[in-house]
Amino acid sequence: MRSSAFMGVGHAEMVYHGAINLLPFYLNNKLGDIMSDAKKVLTEKLAEMDKGLFFMGRDRARALSYHETEDLIDELRESVAIMQAQVNTL
Repeated sequence: MRSSAFMGVGHAEMVYHGAINLLPFYLNNKLGDIMSDAKKVLTEKLAEMDKGLFFMGRDRARALSYHETEDLIDELRESVAIMQAQVNTL
């Protein structure tokens, strides 16, 4: 026996309305996953930048060689590019 709410409503229409009702839930979950991934990437890259700045800072254990400094700057620039790309996806 059918519920009175769906009297006269075909199966396809019930499925359509069910899907429409679930759409906000689905989109919310997908957005949450995207934001979670973005947060993870940005957190990792910020940690890399913090470590690189520590190595170039005054409180480092030793001074970096010229080549180490150049390599570190290239790594930090790459991290910034990745973070910018991640932010552009939001």
